[in-house]
Amino acid sequence: MQAFSEALKVNQTLTHLNFSENQNGKEGIKSLCEVLKVNRTLTNWVFQNEIEAEAMKVLGEALKVNQTLTQLNLSLNQIGDQGMQTLSEGLKVNQTLTKFGLAWNQIGTEGVKYLSRALKLNRTLTNLNLSENHIGAKGVLYLSQALKINRTLTVLDLSWNQIGFRENKDKEENIQEFIRSLKINKSIIKLNIDGNEINRKDLNKIDNLIKRNSQFSKKVNQISPKKEICNFSKN
Repeated sequence: MQAFSEALKVNQTLTHLNFSENQNGKEGIKSLCEVLKVNRTLTNWVFQNEIEAEAMKVLGEALKVNQTLTQLNLSLNQIGDQGMQTLSEGLKVNQTLTKFGLAWNQIGTEGVKYLSRALKLNRTLTNLNLSENHIGAKGVLYLSQALKINRTLTVLDLSWNQIGFRENKDKEENIQEFIRSLKINKSIIKLNIDGNEINRKDLNKIDNLIKRNSQFSKKVNQISPKKEICNFSKN
């Protein structure tokens, strides 16, 4: 694995890399993450290898200096809150990443807090997939704060994140705050919140706001983009 990583550091042609479901060990994974600090050709990287928080520190540092990567899919790993903290530090200053996949990563409330801080500063990310994590009602409150400031994110997947689960005592107020953030945000045109037990009344409010953004986007761009509205669950 070390030899492969060294080769990637000097490679001048490869742009897409899918390095998933391999048995590389912690050191092998960290050496691959180091590649992004020096590689200048990779634009699309799929990396699904049960990566843990330790390797995220290396990857977070790489995102601070990498100037070519535009798509990074880290879904189906074990990032957790600790890994999200270090990864978010890189996202704060990264200026090239546009699509970021973080589905199925055991990211909870604390992890989303760190990510939300990064979203307040990041100016390039347009597509974010956080599906199948553990954001919860409090986590969506952190995201709401970020959405009031962020002006670049257009596609957001929050499906199956326990946002409106009955045991969340603060869920109603936090969902209302999420709706208020969407009233301010004008950039989100596609939002998936399936599987979160949000009531129909609130879903309709969110649907109308996303439709408004879609119409606003058409006027700004003077074109007719594909209609991409929330795919709601039937609660």
